[in-house]
Amino acid sequence: MLSRTFDDPTNVVQVIADGRTLSAESLRHGDGLSTPLHITDHFSSLGMEISDGALTIRDLAVIIGSAYPISVMDCSTQEELPGWTMADLVEYFENPERIRYSQRLEKSMRKYSNFKNITSSSCHDENNNSDIDEDDEDISDTDLPRVLNQISLEFSNTPMIQHVLSPKFVRDIDLIDNAWPKHRKRKDENDYPRVQYYCLTSTAGCY
Repeated sequence: MLSRTFDDPTNVVQVIADGRTLSAESLRHGDGLSTPLHITDHFSSLGMEISDGALTIRDLAVIIGSAYPISVMDCSTQEELPGWTMADLVEYFENPERIRYSQRLEKSMRKYSNFKNITSSSCHDENNNSDIDEDDEDISDTDLPRVLNQISLEFSNTPMIQHVLSPKFVRDIDLIDNAWPKHRKRKDENDYPRVQYYCLTSTAGCY
């Protein structure tokens, strides 16, 4: 994939320089959400709020609760693993073997000039590559630890909701907030779609 060429992204992605121009009204009178949006403005221009600073898996567990049940998938089999909690996810993410694999995977990928050209401007400073050993062997399938993916942590009814607010134009067109019967959205009821606020946590190699 790194050696492939792709279409001009301006043909498939709509770039928005001023987030304030995005509104429910502008979407109704325009093309709607027919193409993906790339917002280059600060997220606050969208009326969006997120937690300050870097948010780790351990931070999530503290906020949501370590015993909170989650859905985890084994990427090699695409099967869901039953019985997982936030505490289990923290233990998995902080496992030294998984971290070492992630670091080796990154070094292996950065050997390829195409990958380095793509990422150098946004992810890495070229002057900080002295720690990369170009003689490292590429990672084989036998080196791969169990790769898991947590893809469906909906946190609308958890304390995490106090740290995040979706863009205003999203809230303005949200059918769950604007059309779903209020009496069916009580916290003790499951009679409404739980698809408003998702936290996705993916590990190296999960693709």
